[in-house]
Amino acid sequence: MVSVGRQIPILNPTGRVERAAKRAARDMLRLRSSEQTSDDLTLTDAELHRLTGCHRIPFRPIDWPGAAALPVLETPPRVYPRRDVARKALAAYRPSWRELLFGNQSLRRRELVARVLDATTQDEADNEAARRTVELNNRKQSFAAKVLELETAPVQEALARCSTVDKVADLVNAATLTVLGSGRAKATVEGLMLDDIPDERLSGGMRTAMTTAQRNEVHLASVCSIALRIGLEVLGALRLSKVCVLVQCELVQNGASIGKQTVLEVTLSDSNLPVAEFLRSDPMSLVARLGGRLDWSPQTGFKPIWASAESEPDAALAMAG
Repeated sequence: MVSVGRQIPILNPTGRVERAAKRAARDMLRLRSSEQTSDDLTLTDAELHRLTGCHRIPFRPIDWPGAAALPVLETPPRVYPRRDVARKALAAYRPSWRELLFGNQSLRRRELVARVLDATTQDEADNEAARRTVELNNRKQSFAAKVLELETAPVQEALARCSTVDKVADLVNAATLTVLGSGRAKATVEGLMLDDIPDERLSGGMRTAMTTAQRNEVHLASVCSIALRIGLEVLGALRLSKVCVLVQCELVQNGASIGKQTVLEVTLSDSNLPVAEFLRSDPMSLVARLGGRLDWSPQTGFKPIWASAESEPDAALAMAG
C-alpha cells in the first residue's frame, strides 16, 4: 500500500560546497571594487546552456504497469530428458560378436558413459536457464510493483537506472519526492540562489558585465528549466500520472536573507504533456503552457509564493495512513 506523505530523497547534490566557494570569491572581488576578472565571476555559453536548457531531453516513460502485470511463475522442476535417453542407451548396450572378438566392448561402454555425462551437463544448463528466466520474470514483476507503490529503495533505484537525473545534480542543492497518492507525487527542489549566477558573460571571447535584470532573467530560466527536467525525469522513470514540482530558493530582500522560499510551482501530467516542445522551447514558455505559478520581475527577481492544493496529499489516503 502506498504510504502517503512519505518523503524520498531522489538526488544527491554534488555542487553545494563548490558553489558556496564561488559565491565567497565573488563577494571578495566585489568588496575590493577591483577590475580584476575571475572565472568565478564569469558565465560561459556552455554554462548558460546547461543552466537554462537542461529540460531539453526526450520523454521515455517506463512501462512499469506492464511489468507489474506479469504473472508470477513457479520454479520449474529440474528435468533430464537427454540424460534419460543416454542412460537407456547405456543400459540397453550389448556388445556385438565383432566387439567381443576384438575386445572393443570396454571402449564402446566408455563412449556411452561419456554421452550420459555430456547429456547431463546439457540438461543442467537448460534447467539453470529455465530457473534464471523464471527468477528474472518474478524479480521484474516484483520490482515494478514496488516502484508503482513508490517504495523508497525501488524508487531511488528506478531513477538511477531509468533516468538521467543524476546529470543535473550540480544544478540543485537537494531534491525530494513526496508521495501524494493516486499516482501523484510532489518533487521539492532546492534550486540555485541568485548569487550563484555570475556577474559577467563570456561569449565569443568577450567579457561583458550583466545587469541585475539580466542576472534575474538567467535565474528565472534556470529555475524553470530545472523544474521541468526534474518533473520530466520523475514522471517517466516512475510512470506517475502527475508530478507537482516545487522549486525553493534562498531569497534576499532589502539586503537580508529571508531563507528558503517557494518560488515556482508547476505540474506535469502524463495526459497532456507537450513532449515535442521540451526539445525546442524555452523553459519559461513551457512553464506558462503548463500553468506554472510564480511571482517574478526583472527588477526584483523572485518573490515567495504559496503552494497550491495540487501539492497536497489525498486527504482520505493520508487519514488512512
